[in-house]
Amino acid sequence: MTLRAWIITMRGRIREALCPELQVLRDNHATLLDNASIEVRRLRAEALKLEAERDEARAKYYDLVMSVGNKYPGESRHETAKRYIHQAERMIRNQASAALKERNDE
Repeated sequence: MTLRAWIITMRGRIREALCPELQVLRDNHATLLDNASIEVRRLRAEALKLEAERDEARAKYYDLVMSVGNKYPGESRHETAKRYIHQAERMIRNQASAALKERNDE
């Protein structure tokens, strides 16, 4: 047997011996790619959902802040809106306390 024939024979034997292992590796690789693809699609959908929620929150915040007609000097619209909310809550709390006190006094 010539050296060339021996090399060709050995290559064939090596391929035959490694073929099942290579197929397992190919199958594992395909499974990993499929799983990665599924995860990428899931993450993209989640990212789109989060972006939509962010955009909605941004629009609501902008609407709230722009509802402030006159901001206090030295304050941002955000700070003035926060002040208005706190003042309104204090007023409601005081009215509720007064109503409870009236009811208890009767």
